Amino acid sequence: MTDKKSFLIVSIIPQKLSDDDAFKDLKELKELVDAYNGKVIDFVIQKREIRDKGLYIGKGKIKEVSDLMEQKTINIVVLNALVNPREIFEMKETWQKINPQIEVWDRIDL
Repeated sequence: MTDKKSFLIVSIIPQKLSDDDAFKDLKELKELVDAYNGKVIDFVIQKREIRDKGLYIGKGKIKEVSDLMEQKTINIVVLNALVNPREIFEMKETWQKINPQIEVWDRIDL
């Protein structure tokens, strides 16, 4: 039996979105991870209307993810959106300094 991959889910939630709708969206993504036979280790949520240019999430959240990666074993970071390949590359390059094997996926990759 293979070990389950550990996932960190990162999501931007519009400030106007109700907590119930936000929960449903994250629950659906968690179920996709479960179907992949993965295990969700944690969630990083950013409430904002517009995503950060170039990185999807802001620099503070990039650091928060980096800190979590130093504390917990995370194999795959899943971004809860369709993300530009350049943004994925930039985040992966940053996080590979902590975990050279890290994978960064968007919702479509999952």
